[in-house]
Amino acid sequence: MQTYVNINMQSNTLFENGRRHIMKATPVSLPISQEICDKAVARFTELVTKYPDASKSCMVLTIHNQTKTMSMPVDATAIAMRFNNQTFGCIVAYNDSSVDEAARDFAQDLDSIALTCNRDGNIKFYPNWTLRNEDVKEIYGSNYERLQQVKAKWDPMNVFNKW
Repeated sequence: MQTYVNINMQSNTLFENGRRHIMKATPVSLPISQEICDKAVARFTELVTKYPDASKSCMVLTIHNQTKTMSMPVDATAIAMRFNNQTFGCIVAYNDSSVDEAARDFAQDLDSIALTCNRDGNIKFYPNWTLRNEDVKEIYGSNYERLQQVKAKWDPMNVFNKW
């Protein structure tokens, strides 16, 4: 197990200048069964075997303590992750644009595998790591309208290029 800072430092090599990448994560409930882990690893192995350019890719399981967040009223903060689930996802890193479709397919497949571990079921997406085809209203729920107002005020030019 590593700290968030160490993981970020290690992942910097995935984002070399000009390198393509896809990030996708899904909330999961622990424990994750061996069967689910085996499916995810098999699918990952299939990707990097068929596309060696994606060999620097990785799968990530993050474990967060959400106790403080969950103690706050829903309308006090915009955070969508209000549960004790963790996130399971991937960073697919590669150079060749011909890998784009396979990388997106892998991310969607891993998402489908991970969703079988989401026993709370109250949120299906980790907002920072989406493929942008998710329903943003489903991610933020009742906070969505207020977030749109904040975004209009602080990011009117859509510099952050998110929803």
